[in-house]
Formats: sequence, structure tokens, C-alpha cells
Amino acid sequence: MNCPNCGYEMEKGFFQMGKTATWTKEERLFVARLKEGDVRFAGETFESHICRNCRNILLDYSGVAYTEG
Repeated sequence: MNCPNCGYEMEKGFFQMGKTATWTKEERLFVARLKEGDVRFAGETFESHICRNCRNILLDYSGVAYTEG
């Protein structure tokens, strides 16, 4: 797979996390409660691709449990 950002070849692998990770529309210091539009993942492993050239990671969260705010 080529990086959609720079076109270099991406390396397939897995993005693993501990207790939780939250995607938010804007950066917040503290993310204890979900706001509208937030997405929280709990202790999951994602199939992913990493571009070592431009330092982007693409995650596929289809089939993974998550909570939306």
C-alpha cells in the first residue's frame, strides 16, 4: 500500500494500545468524558500501515468495538 500523503510504500503491522485511546475533533488536555463526535477505543489492536517517510499511520477500525460521544 502506498501512503496517501507522500506516495511512499507503507509497512503493514499492528497498532496496539493499553486501556483506552480517544479520537477527538480538537486537542484537549483531559478526555474523561466523551463529547459529541468523539470516538473511544478500549484496549484494542488495530491492523495498520505505517509510513516511515512522512510518519503517518493509517488505522482500520472496522470490526473493532468503540464508543461514540
